[in-house]
Amino acid sequence: MASSRNLSLLNLFKLATFNVRGLTSNVKQQQLATDMDAYGVDFCSLQELKTTEAFDRKIHAGQKTFRLISFGQESGKHGGLGFVISPRIEPFLLHHKKLTDRVGFADFKFPRAHGRDTLDVRIISAYGPTTPLAEKNPDIRDQFYDSLSSAWTSVKKRAIVLYAGDFNSKVGNGTAPCVGQYAKGKRNDNGEALVQWATSRSLALANTLFRYSQRYRTTWTGYVRDGPCTKPIYNMIDYIIVPEHCKSLVRRARSYGGTMVCSDHKLVISDLRLDSFFKVFRASKKQEPPVAIGRLHDSTVRRQYVDALSASDCMEQVAANTADLSVAWQTVTEIVKEKAKSVLGTMVKTRRGLVNPDPQIQRLSMQQRLLRLRLEDGSLDDEGKRRAREERNRISHQIRRRCLDNANSQLDRAAEAIERAPDSIKMYQATSVFRREKQKKIIVESVDGLVLDRDVDRADRVRDHFSTLLCNPTPTNHVTTPEGLATPLSNPVAVHEMEAALSRMNNQKAAGPDGVPAELLKYGKRILVTLDRRTHKHSCYQ
Repeated sequence: MASSRNLSLLNLFKLATFNVRGLTSNVKQQQLATDMDAYGVDFCSLQELKTTEAFDRKIHAGQKTFRLISFGQESGKHGGLGFVISPRIEPFLLHHKKLTDRVGFADFKFPRAHGRDTLDVRIISAYGPTTPLAEKNPDIRDQFYDSLSSAWTSVKKRAIVLYAGDFNSKVGNGTAPCVGQYAKGKRNDNGEALVQWATSRSLALANTLFRYSQRYRTTWTGYVRDGPCTKPIYNMIDYIIVPEHCKSLVRRARSYGGTMVCSDHKLVISDLRLDSFFKVFRASKKQEPPVAIGRLHDSTVRRQYVDALSASDCMEQVAANTADLSVAWQTVTEIVKEKAKSVLGTMVKTRRGLVNPDPQIQRLSMQQRLLRLRLEDGSLDDEGKRRAREERNRISHQIRRRCLDNANSQLDRAAEAIERAPDSIKMYQATSVFRREKQKKIIVESVDGLVLDRDVDRADRVRDHFSTLLCNPTPTNHVTTPEGLATPLSNPVAVHEMEAALSRMNNQKAAGPDGVPAELLKYGKRILVTLDRRTHKHSCYQ
């Protein structure tokens, strides 16, 4: 098996789907291998192989040997599923299976770098029924999505499930969560079924997420007769589908029309960064919102907080748990957190978005977006498109002028603030406002003293350094522990000493392991000094 270092291939994993419209001849199979090599595809889901028998053979393209798998068909001869697997991921193929004539899957187990956890990936190939067939027999469409669901439910919890295939569905420009902004056409019944199924499974259609020209979005070309001539029709019916939480792994998804294999469908390829999966798929820890510590600057609120801690029930609860220091301290932290949350409240998390806060720019941007959608849905004639483009250009100039005015106003306000400042700090304030320093590049050297250029090598070097420094099984500096048992202090800790120590605590510092900020202890010292001094006597060495 290839080494895990070679599995930096997960930096760019190319998944594709292609309706080949027949793959019975050796010439067409050779053309398919040439296309896979030319586009650098790692795994391609094939539809309409039109082969009745299953086979597993090698196809060659130059120095590369691809593996071609056909599942055959139990009924009919116009369908058929299959896979093409590149030589660099073939060693990691576990098994493949056909569920029905329209659904099949392949399982992979990719090792991660440095022998860490493996990454399980299941790729499901799909070939949906056409609209006339689904209208004639709706049960076929229901059985198709039931098969997709059964292929999805039998995988491990922390595995990536990817879908690729010809779904024969037009999802259109809608507002469904699974559809991106750049879908095409109007949604049909098959598209509605696909949207409902993908939304219920929290999936996203990858090739609707990226803004490309129409020729790179459409995946199928048909022709209809328009009088004495034929008129082409371009639709998007082939999709690569990823889990919603893995959308950040997709770097690109589009169609390609320059294949040697002759078909009315285009080759659809999606580039994925599978190595980033473990950064995305983390156990979500629900954290409570932090306490609004800033409200303690108000003397009235601070007095309310002190009064809440000085209540008789708090004092009695602390006094009842002074036999054990750890229990007593846990009781104190729980009371402090509870009273702080009830008096101060919690902070509202504000996330800075990418939307410009200027309402005029927001209104113009919305107008520009609506015009772009009208241009892309094909509902305008040539004269309407010309007018829409002119209107978009006019709005774009207005947005640019508005942004320039806002930038000038911001500079004017900064200049006025500098002018109002005292003469002794004018130069310092001007330098801090207008000087923009470039972020310095971190220089990391190897063990031999060579400067490392790649981010991966720098990260490996830093990790190895701290592993050696912190994870040494035989540390050189041993911590000496005092001999004998703990004995009481000669002089117990005085109340005024504890109050003085708490008063000297700095504000706006990170909380310790107990999660209690310094401000809550500093202003709530009354409840702390009520701890029995006998507890402190037996907590330290003499």
